[in-house]
Amino acid sequence: MISKKTFLVFSIIFCSFLSFSQESAKGTIWVKTKPTQAEIYIDGVFKGKSPRINTGIAVGEHEVRLVLDGFDDQFRTAIVYANKTTDIVVDMSGKIEIDIITPDTKQKKIYHAWTVGLNLGMYWGNKYTANFYNGSENNLNNISRIVFDPNYARVEIENAINHQYADYVGYEWNFTSGGGHKSGIEIPYEMSYKISTLIGLYGAYNINRTSRIFVQFNYTRLKTNSAFNIHWDDGFITQDNFYQCAIMGEEERYLIDLGFSKEWFVEENISIYTEIAAHINNSRARQNRIQINKLEYSIMNTGYNFYDPNGSLNTQNLNIREGGLGYGAMAGVGLRLYFSEFLSIEPGFEIYYNSINLVGDTDIVNDNANRRINTYRDFKPNYQAFIRLLYIQPWTVTK
Repeated sequence: MISKKTFLVFSIIFCSFLSFSQESAKGTIWVKTKPTQAEIYIDGVFKGKSPRINTGIAVGEHEVRLVLDGFDDQFRTAIVYANKTTDIVVDMSGKIEIDIITPDTKQKKIYHAWTVGLNLGMYWGNKYTANFYNGSENNLNNISRIVFDPNYARVEIENAINHQYADYVGYEWNFTSGGGHKSGIEIPYEMSYKISTLIGLYGAYNINRTSRIFVQFNYTRLKTNSAFNIHWDDGFITQDNFYQCAIMGEEERYLIDLGFSKEWFVEENISIYTEIAAHINNSRARQNRIQINKLEYSIMNTGYNFYDPNGSLNTQNLNIREGGLGYGAMAGVGLRLYFSEFLSIEPGFEIYYNSINLVGDTDIVNDNANRRINTYRDFKPNYQAFIRLLYIQPWTVTK
């Protein structure tokens, strides 16, 4: 049998616990108005101006009053639930009736918004594909045909460097004594892109306050340059002669992403977001050139079923497209800084794991030199950092 004293003690403890739980339970009221900057009063206490997220609100019913010069005061009754958010969206003109949206509402009206914006930033291309432009003998575009083939520019180049080189050894140049006159090319195997400018468009559909589906279209133009050496020895151990020349490449990339973004508010107008997306790209080599003394040559192919750089042998001078479609995935993170209900800025960083297709469908796998072409299509990471300027369409209401 429980004594009256024990029962009284437990009753007091239980009631105190119940009272404490009810008092400690808090929720959030998020207020948005059209126009913005309406004064917000919750139970007569001024909380700030719209749009505003009001945290730490006790569970239960609360009277919300909205005040804005030139408009009638608006009153709403908000029901707050523990650890949940009650959203209030009000047109201060009173032309559109917008319901209070509470967590337990099943058939109430909901709101969505479209977002459009501009991307401005920097792009870091992986150096793996930059070697597409290094003029290797097994690349689609190579140096040797221009430099050593008498049908191309050999004689002109010999006059420019004031040397008539003899037997062509190859790209892996190693100086050895004796054996007569030999010539070769030393190419750069560690070419890399310069950091390039990125510009693009962004569009999103907001599923709810913190989730959106987005698509973005970005463009960048990459450049790379390095040096290669034309070597020759004249059969004497002390003579390894070479002439240093420049090699350059330029390409453009169109990047398209379709993905999902999620954000978490850390303050009233600041949130952190993450995003993931499926990715496709369209790349094209625009230039691949070499410069020897004051002479400059394109080493890009203009032939059909055989390698003909610079259109020297092909009287048709075909405009063959070097490039094509690639694909991969993207992940990103950033901040959203809301300056008003309609404007925000998003500094962010995105990493791509994708393939870049520079050889395209014009692979010359059995040309008249019987070369095996490097395709450079492996998946590699590429990066971009940006600032996204966004306009958020005014909230609309649908049933």
